[in-house]
Amino acid sequence: MPIARAKEAAARPAADALRLLLDCGADLPPAGVGLSPSENAFVWLSRLVVDAAWSPQAAEHDPESTRRRLAAVLGESFGPGAEAEFPLLVAARMADASRGAPSTFAEAAKAARHLDPAQIGHDLLGELYETHVDRAEDQPRGQHFTPRPVADLILSRVSRVLPWGRMYDPAMGTGRFLVGHLARMREHGASGRELIECSAGSELSRVSHCLAQANLLLQVAAAGHDGPLPAPRLMLENSLWALGEGRKAEHEICCANPPYVGERRNKQLFDRLMREIPSLTVRRAPRMDLFYYFAELCLEVTRPGGAIGLLTTAYWLTADGAAGLRERLHDRAHVLEIVDFGDQRLFGTAGGQHNLAVILRRRSGDGLSEADRPMAWARVRAGAPLDVTCMRIGEALDEAVARQGSVENLSVTAGVGDMVRPDGPSGVWHIPAGRRREQVLEAITSAGVHLGSLATVSQGLISGADRVSQANVDRLEGAEPEDVGRGVFVLTPDELAEARIPQDHPLVQPFVKNSELERFALTAVPRFRLLYLDETADPVSDPAIEAHLRRYRSLLEARREVGTGAIPWWRLHWPRARSLFEQPKILSPHRARRNTFAYVESPLFASADAYVIGDADPGELVRLTGLLNSSVADFWFAHRGKRKGSQREYYATPLRTIPVPHPGRSEAAPEPRLADRAPLDEAIVDRVTWAAEKGDWLAVDSAIRRIAGAIIDLRTRPATSDLHEIALEIVEERRLESLLDSVVAVRYGLYGDNAWMYEVVLEASSD
Repeated sequence: MPIARAKEAAARPAADALRLLLDCGADLPPAGVGLSPSENAFVWLSRLVVDAAWSPQAAEHDPESTRRRLAAVLGESFGPGAEAEFPLLVAARMADASRGAPSTFAEAAKAARHLDPAQIGHDLLGELYETHVDRAEDQPRGQHFTPRPVADLILSRVSRVLPWGRMYDPAMGTGRFLVGHLARMREHGASGRELIECSAGSELSRVSHCLAQANLLLQVAAAGHDGPLPAPRLMLENSLWALGEGRKAEHEICCANPPYVGERRNKQLFDRLMREIPSLTVRRAPRMDLFYYFAELCLEVTRPGGAIGLLTTAYWLTADGAAGLRERLHDRAHVLEIVDFGDQRLFGTAGGQHNLAVILRRRSGDGLSEADRPMAWARVRAGAPLDVTCMRIGEALDEAVARQGSVENLSVTAGVGDMVRPDGPSGVWHIPAGRRREQVLEAITSAGVHLGSLATVSQGLISGADRVSQANVDRLEGAEPEDVGRGVFVLTPDELAEARIPQDHPLVQPFVKNSELERFALTAVPRFRLLYLDETADPVSDPAIEAHLRRYRSLLEARREVGTGAIPWWRLHWPRARSLFEQPKILSPHRARRNTFAYVESPLFASADAYVIGDADPGELVRLTGLLNSSVADFWFAHRGKRKGSQREYYATPLRTIPVPHPGRSEAAPEPRLADRAPLDEAIVDRVTWAAEKGDWLAVDSAIRRIAGAIIDLRTRPATSDLHEIALEIVEERRLESLLDSVVAVRYGLYGDNAWMYEVVLEASSD
């Protein structure tokens, strides 16, 4: 029988016992205070499997005798303090719980006795718990378990650094990393005592803590457990209390999949943590993530030369709030391996996912731990069943390290090379893209200046109350259910008419949300209108506007800046400068799957989920629109931009720092150039290439403006209902975009001897 099938057969008794215990429902005696019926069933399951493993000769199958027998055998093995060490595993029944044992309990106990702990090398109880939680309607928010293939991958990579040692998991859950580590040690002949001495962890959930203890005891039972044994160090606590408290670095290995909780939407949680654990305050940063604290805790508790394996989101590599974390990681650890899972989903029930596995080695101070080899990296290109993906990642990393070069297949790309840190340790970090792609990125960088040196990049305005939403309706006095969704500062034309506010009123402006933005130009009329009320406005002068705003006054007065007295209750929260929106500009959504930049010449106001590129003459803005929508820019953003899940973030920093060629200057006479007169077909590529070879960059820029302008004109042409005409326009637009890409590639120097670089750009677009 294959090993996988044998393990499934070994785990079946626990699954059968769980089914019977869940069937008991409310009739199952309480194993602890405040447990739900399903949590109670899992605690009893952990008792039954540990009892079966540690008391194999027992015959009684009622709950109380099971508990007493378990308390006795653990007391003999771990001493008289065992009851305190295993709070839920051996907790006595409550005095008022006089109900009898359900008849199915004995059947569950008999099923559990068929479990063979020697065949269990994984987090058996946690996987059963995970399956139940995934199906339950009342599952805890944010509770996501490390998939077994991912845990095995991280453990296998860590074992290449340190195959043996004391492991700590500061957010252990049900003990998935610890169990995998102990199973490996058991395979190499470790005793039960050694397993206990080599495992430590912390967990906040009582039920998860109980299941982790039971999983540990199953491993100890399989290895032999002649007493007395040391007390297990699986603590029911918030591990972050130790951060910054000078806790001794006593662990050789630290592995964790810490909770991912953003500070932005969970400020109250972070404020409470700061009060409870003041040492966290010095590391707090705006828009940070809770897992940053756990990463730093791993740095503190791991010995110099020790190994750290983390499963995290990918966002910390480029997030502004992670600057401190990046700097401290660089100072105290060496990144040995990093795996970018890309769009491969690891957690079936979670929202947007983009995960990394990071293997670090704690710096020893003598240079020995970090001088062995450069960092190895892997990037998932195409998803597959998770176990297959993890297997391919491991194989690709091993091959890349052996070759000291790149490995690429349909699923995974891997290579060796240090992390790219263009702005130093605290700046953004980028995983290398491979030798050829890195050469292209260097060429793009050398051919351009930062966009921020040619134009301003600003965030759109923030009203503080676009519309009444579920999040703010409780601030509206006398709110009715139908008020949700109504416009406050941002209204539809119908809502303006209902409020008797003319659409041509000086305070009413066209308004766009990021979801309406398109490439090159906007093809649809904006759906919304904005009441643009800055410090110069006077809503009292218009009875209709004043009446509309007074209806929402309680909601508007609840805004922060109004509460501090910085602005009157009727003003936009952050209106920005009116000229920013009235002049010609380029608008970009703050998040999108690909580069999306729209040139807008007429007045148009935008929300904070859009960015405005302006303060340049219209011709230059058209040129920039062509450059920013090109495949070269798309290549740059894909490898040097910021990401949030499967989307890229086009925030101020990545926009300001993208390299764009400076407007060309030439000593040639100002007569019309060949590129200005050439038809917009493939011949223009040859002409601009010839001009580039002569150093006439004005001609190349002129061609870029012409092609980008043609696309903008085509997109803003009055709509037609003729399907044939629509099809021809689509074909023409795609032809012009392809032509633009070729000319932009020339502008960045990707021609002649560097023509292969443009092929790399096109190849990357298919990833």
